[in-house]
Amino acid sequence: MWWVAVPCAGGAVPGIVETVETTTVNATSNVPGHRYTWQDASGNLRSALMLDQTANRAGVLRQLKYEASGADRVCSAIPSNSNAIQGMGYVVNHLGTGNPWGNWTAGVSTAIGGTTTMVFAGKIIPTTVHWMFATGRSHPLFSVSQDARAHTAGNIGADSRSPYGTLQFAGDGLSQDCLIGGVSWGDTFKFVSVQANTTNESTTLVAASGWRYNEANTIPFTMAWASGVNAEQGTVATTSITKQDHGSDPRIYPATGFRKNQQDLNGPMISGDDWQYQMMNYPEVPTGGTYDKKIGWGTNFGMLGGFDNWGDTSLVKTEYSRHRDSVAPWTGSRTSGLFLAYSTFIVLGEHTGGYRGGATGQTVTQMEAIQAATFTAATGQVKTQGPLSPSVASSPSVTFSPVGYDASYSVWTLDAAPGSAVTMTLTPAAAKPLINPVFLISNYQSSAVGVVRINGTTAVPDVDFFASLDAGKHALWVTLNRTVSQATTLTVEKLPQTITFGALPDRTVGDPAYPLSATSSSGLAVTFASGNPSVATVTASTLVITGAGTATVTASQSGDATYAAAPDVPQTLKVLTPFEHWKVVKSLPPGITDGEDPDADGISILIEYALNMSPTIPDVLPVFSTVTEGRLAVAVTKNPTASDLTWGAEVSANLYLWAPATTTLNTPARFEASDILPITNPPNRFIRLRISHP
Repeated sequence: MWWVAVPCAGGAVPGIVETVETTTVNATSNVPGHRYTWQDASGNLRSALMLDQTANRAGVLRQLKYEASGADRVCSAIPSNSNAIQGMGYVVNHLGTGNPWGNWTAGVSTAIGGTTTMVFAGKIIPTTVHWMFATGRSHPLFSVSQDARAHTAGNIGADSRSPYGTLQFAGDGLSQDCLIGGVSWGDTFKFVSVQANTTNESTTLVAASGWRYNEANTIPFTMAWASGVNAEQGTVATTSITKQDHGSDPRIYPATGFRKNQQDLNGPMISGDDWQYQMMNYPEVPTGGTYDKKIGWGTNFGMLGGFDNWGDTSLVKTEYSRHRDSVAPWTGSRTSGLFLAYSTFIVLGEHTGGYRGGATGQTVTQMEAIQAATFTAATGQVKTQGPLSPSVASSPSVTFSPVGYDASYSVWTLDAAPGSAVTMTLTPAAAKPLINPVFLISNYQSSAVGVVRINGTTAVPDVDFFASLDAGKHALWVTLNRTVSQATTLTVEKLPQTITFGALPDRTVGDPAYPLSATSSSGLAVTFASGNPSVATVTASTLVITGAGTATVTASQSGDATYAAAPDVPQTLKVLTPFEHWKVVKSLPPGITDGEDPDADGISILIEYALNMSPTIPDVLPVFSTVTEGRLAVAVTKNPTASDLTWGAEVSANLYLWAPATTTLNTPARFEASDILPITNPPNRFIRLRISHP
């Protein structure tokens, strides 16, 4: 037996407290235990003290604390019951035949988590109990399964009463001295004890109290309230009786008198053996009332594995009695077969509003509202079926009704779409609001809780919703922290991420390849791409200059199962020619043209660049013209870094028509050229340099 706590709050907002504390219970021989603390539907703290294993107390609720009228109310096990029934959550079994008649046990577990075995007349029945505490949900959920599939139907002859036990539900120091004010339960009709000769519910339950059993009901429940104290305890099924039979018929079926859809306002109170769900029916209600706080919940004889029908050979062994739905006491189809599983809420709270409006009645109303709601998904797939007991790997399947509603944990469930995306809509029926509904999203591959939006508005964690991620099972639990009165759409998206990618400095043609650097807020690797391969290319994260011009280099992060793709971050890369780079180095004004002469020395900046001169300090043109081998020639020392220039020379006889000269030397450091004609030709010959850049 073990307990699960979902969903859990992250603690980002003060007041959201959720802890598990290891402790011991001194009153029970220092039995080890855990105290679980969570926030209920009203935002108040509740805590449950769970006993660990002993021979007859495995996973039992020993104490529950909640806020009542602004003060803490502590509901503990009743010590006067010795070690027999100290707390709530026992699994109790009665054999139909054989010895002994009463055979009850909580089972023995070898660890807090796992399955215990129970023995029915020598037949071992694996039994599993889960406790579920959910932030935003007030009452613990108790889920039990018993697996008799290893045996033959009809030969077990036992029932199962669970959860079963006693708590001082009026508060420590009060419950022992506080009489029971009244009782109510519901199968296909509601039963309620009333004050004699009235239709009002009883304030102190006595032998002379009357009763009504004529109010139609759909959600099985049981409850008792205190006399003179605003307190009650109840048990409420997570689905309707028409979808899963709950509770146990009385062991003696009277031929006359007590019947459904009847009442006896004059009393007396019914026989203890006629009480549904085994509520406080040992012994009969005395004349002055009862202090008995025992509450049970169970199944009919034969519901698990069938029964011999008390020796009545005219009846089928695999059939059992169904809550007085028929005239004959022991007829009705056995719906659960050899595998029994069901869940209930264990309710402790105030009785304000009576059996309809107190804590138990409100829980019944919620289960009725769930049965009338609809659940759809625009992204993701609503589940139509699932295991009858999620705690048993080989559990048979059950069809979810309403579609998507898993009664085992009372949650709305669906599979996320690829990428962990979910868009789901919960629509309550008119005048049937849903309080803090819980969702279970399966196939959720993200490693973190994503962005949650409610009707398109971003929701605040631990304020608008509570979430818990079971990464190992790829399951996300979400409790909506609000009352849903109309169609409400819940969207779960991947977490956003951003990229930090700084501006790129200007580069120059000829620069070596260099690494690009960018980071994502998610920590995922960033990729790069160039929008102009003629200027730059990117291989992995290395940028290679391929030419002058501009290129847009874009940093990207495509996301993963947890993070959505980041917005691309583009940066402009400007690759300069060596001449443009020289102008920047020389601090020339932006936009200055090739032919301008800032230092007024008669030499344009292009020529000063080509000849490695200063554009801002007057220079003397270092160009040498000579006669070489009888031809007019020109020679000049070049700027060795001016690799982007095209060098040449031209000759002319009239300064009007020019022809290419003969280049005799062109190295990074020097350029020489000569006339194509010797100086003995016509007397007028001219030679000039021609320097250009792309």
